[in-house]
Amino acid sequence: MRREITILFTAISLVFAGCSVFDSDDEIEKQHEPVIIEFTIDPGLGYRGDMFLFSWKTEGADRVRIEPSISDPGEDLPVSGQVSRELLYSSWYTLTAENDLGSVSTNTWVEVRYREGSNWPLPRADRMNTGRSSYPGPMTNTLKWVYDFDKEPSGTPIINHDGSVIVGGKVLTVINPDGSLKWRVETKTHQVYLSEDGTIHGVLAYQEGYVVPGTITAIHPDGTERWHYTNPDGHRLATLSYGPDGCLIVGSSHQTGYDRIDGYIYYLNKEGDLESRVSTEFGVSSIGMNQDYDIITMENTTKGYYSYLERFTYKGEENIWQDLILSTGYYAPVFDPNDAFYMFRDYGYLSCFGQTPWYLDLPPDCNACNHSPLALGPSGILYTLGCLGCTDDGGYGTGQVLYAIHPQGWIQWHTVLAETDRLYGFGSAVDSEEHIYVSGTSNIYAVNADGSLLWTYDDPAQRFNSLALSLDGTLYALAYDLQTGRKYRLYAFHD
Repeated sequence: MRREITILFTAISLVFAGCSVFDSDDEIEKQHEPVIIEFTIDPGLGYRGDMFLFSWKTEGADRVRIEPSISDPGEDLPVSGQVSRELLYSSWYTLTAENDLGSVSTNTWVEVRYREGSNWPLPRADRMNTGRSSYPGPMTNTLKWVYDFDKEPSGTPIINHDGSVIVGGKVLTVINPDGSLKWRVETKTHQVYLSEDGTIHGVLAYQEGYVVPGTITAIHPDGTERWHYTNPDGHRLATLSYGPDGCLIVGSSHQTGYDRIDGYIYYLNKEGDLESRVSTEFGVSSIGMNQDYDIITMENTTKGYYSYLERFTYKGEENIWQDLILSTGYYAPVFDPNDAFYMFRDYGYLSCFGQTPWYLDLPPDCNACNHSPLALGPSGILYTLGCLGCTDDGGYGTGQVLYAIHPQGWIQWHTVLAETDRLYGFGSAVDSEEHIYVSGTSNIYAVNADGSLLWTYDDPAQRFNSLALSLDGTLYALAYDLQTGRKYRLYAFHD
């Protein structure tokens, strides 16, 4: 009996010993294969200047590295551990665990934003193209400073998260709030845009005097390049905005024949990778979005002055609405909070597209009004700068008049700003207190909500163009010398 028990015990021991040996070999094998158990960054969304905690845990690794590097010079990271670092930019961070038999990696994204935010990150202030600031503008025409460019700027100024002004052109220039140069870099951008994490995106327009098709550059807040995207389709990338997840929404156009202009909406992620594209009926010239991020495209056709409108859901593959209109407008549709949008069409007629559409003829047959972008005030009133004295045959007038248009489609008031100054202004903005700012040929006007004149600034030598308003109430205006056409300036007005 004892002998049987001993044999049984020995057999069981051998079985367990065999299992133990097998598990031990497996464990040894696992120890020779690096395994990343966790890699986190806390918080995943924070602000510039905050401390971010990097935490990681690995098994079987002899060494680890994190890229971009968070190590001090000459410092080796432990195979598992925690490190706190102050971060300046949003980025993907890659943890790589290695040993002599191989390596394994994993990525974690961290979003770094500015606490101040930007009041004017897009050419028309926001994705709805309202041209409206959330803060009061200047109450006087006090000139704070003037910055002189040595190369031609382009597009509309946008406001950085730190209050500096970003201006595209043959040289991308960033100017501090005190008027001093922060930095500049040659990128030859037609227009610049600012994302929530502070990345500057520019649509490239020039290279040795020629238009560059299909090129976007992403630039860190310190002026270094983050990434560079070139469209493989060869389409010209004309306009840009941002989705709720930070994705870039880019409109394109491409002449494919005498009577054909093709277009796409491209969706690029934050690292400049193409996620998807959607075909449009014609080439996209401008983009507007409502509060739900539905997209309205204004597209160029080959039929003279006709434009084609299409509506897409965000990242949707097919349009949900379209319309062919006669339009000489150059600006994107303006959305209100009720999902209606407004734009010029049919030689100066203002149209509302929405649940209650309307069609307004601005007297007297003012076909030049569409050269002034619409601004949407906090009250819902629309403002546009038109010309005074237009002729019935479509001739331009010689004066300037500001129209205030009720959201239900009638002229609430109009104010004659100049009787002899021909319309050459392209700037309009409205502040949180319903003060309207518009630029004329040699003038900048500030108008109260009732149509009375608040202040004016005159410089006969300058032609004032696009406007932008900052958080601190500064009004910025681009201008160039009327006599030479070559001297470009940025004006800053602040109380």
